[in-house]
Amino acid sequence: MNRKISIPGSAIAVIIFVSAVVSIDQQPDAYYPSSCACEEIFEQVVAKIDSNYIAPPLSFTSDDKAQYEQFIASNRGRFSITNMDSCLIRLDSFTRYFQDRHLFIYHGPSYSDEEKLAFREHTKREERSINDLLAATSSNANPLVGIWSDANYEMALVQENADPLKYKLVVTASGRDNWHPGDIKAEIQLIGNRYWAQYRMGDHTPRLREVRLINEGKILRIGTVTLGRRDRENPNARSFQDPRLPSARRIDESTYYISLPSFSIEKSKLDELLKSVKKEIQKTENLIIDIRGNTGGNAIYFDLMALYATQTYKSNQGLVLNSKDNLAYFRRFDELNKGKNDPYAPVVDRLQSTEVGTMVDGPDYRPRSFPKPRKYPAQVAILTNRDNASAAESFILQSKGISDRVITFGENTAGVIDYTSVNLVPVSCKKVGLFLGYPTGTLSK
Repeated sequence: MNRKISIPGSAIAVIIFVSAVVSIDQQPDAYYPSSCACEEIFEQVVAKIDSNYIAPPLSFTSDDKAQYEQFIASNRGRFSITNMDSCLIRLDSFTRYFQDRHLFIYHGPSYSDEEKLAFREHTKREERSINDLLAATSSNANPLVGIWSDANYEMALVQENADPLKYKLVVTASGRDNWHPGDIKAEIQLIGNRYWAQYRMGDHTPRLREVRLINEGKILRIGTVTLGRRDRENPNARSFQDPRLPSARRIDESTYYISLPSFSIEKSKLDELLKSVKKEIQKTENLIIDIRGNTGGNAIYFDLMALYATQTYKSNQGLVLNSKDNLAYFRRFDELNKGKNDPYAPVVDRLQSTEVGTMVDGPDYRPRSFPKPRKYPAQVAILTNRDNASAAESFILQSKGISDRVITFGENTAGVIDYTSVNLVPVSCKKVGLFLGYPTGTLSK
């Protein structure tokens, strides 16, 4: 598998542009100690990437290395800022240099009980009535504007009257006692070429999150929060719907359909669905599995694969870069798997017996056997699009690896699978709560 990272010549210019236009002021810097300097955080990010990220030592040519060093040098001096939201956005832009969605900056600040109470008491309220908000969403063709919902809230995403580049996400119905219709859940604005939100969590504390429309505008992602678009033609229909949940239905006598919008759900949710439809699938000739819009999550899908598997699955053994953080990561998994078939203990041994900076073999997972194949489903179609990433791409590869009945239809996927198994390490003082997410190894050698 070719892991050569392609770095566009415009990468440096893009980062400089984004750094120049960032201006987010909603987050009170009073909550961040003055000792949390953005310049120091930037240097920590550079150091953590250098010591932990496997892509550069594995695939960079001498020209790639020189270009990256030039890129780092060009960014030094651009982090002399005090606003931590702006700092996060610039750091995010810096990590995008590698074009690897498994390398990212994550915002998870720590707040005291007193601060949490203050955030709740100062929750902003929308002046417009709920009916006016619903009317505003039905008459606006902007793809962001609309009624969005998850398992806890229904919300209207509307433009700010004074600024067409700014938006509000306002609660119109709530299934939680501490959120009420009219409360503003998020303030969103366009910065550079991306939308960012000050999103309020369930306890009203803020997090800075990127906003993305995926799956042809049907899904709104605010960081890891997933919202589904409600019907524009019937905005008054109220319900809390988790758009991540799987569903299934019979299309005709010979075809069954399963939708898997996300693998970031509890495995029990998918297991419940499979239990209810398993017998129907096993007597139906064709099975369509729709994963369009599925950006990944966890490997919760093996019981589904068992319905069409025709052979044993043997996973590939990848490589791991020896570092202090990676050793701690695999030690955690080793401890969790003590007494079981533990593929992580040998990795820990290899990391402990070799020098930092060397490559070692990663986990060698045992082969996965499946029951004897049945006659049906005889043909399995997996529907894909460019939003499919990470675990969704693993699902495709593994499905094709265990069955000669599988064929894919649709667009190319995102290509976020070469480097895998993400670790989070802190890169700032605890109060700011910035973490670097990075992949600990490769999918295969």
